[in-house]
Amino acid sequence: MTPDENITVPEILDWLKQSERTREWLAEQTGAHPTTVSGWLASGKPRPIPPPTLKLIERLMCDDLLGAPQYSYEDAKVIRRAMVQEGYSSLQDFVRDAVVANAKRIMDAR
Repeated sequence: MTPDENITVPEILDWLKQSERTREWLAEQTGAHPTTVSGWLASGKPRPIPPPTLKLIERLMCDDLLGAPQYSYEDAKVIRRAMVQEGYSSLQDFVRDAVVANAKRIMDAR
């Protein structure tokens, strides 16, 4: 997905179905009212999903796709030191940037 592409309502609906989650669950995760979520996911003319909320939904979907990493205590200490050294306050941002950089390195080596 390029930065200009957004997740579509059909993709969100498919993800909810495949992950056996409900619109109510999505409402809890996004801090939205269930009626608002239903408006976003309505067939025909859905209400637009605010960009920050769309980003949050994208992250939730990616977490399902890739799984949450598990670290040993020793690995966590090394990661934390690297985060501080590089100026990251969020593990999620640090991991994202590290994974993307490594994926690019692998693809460039081909």
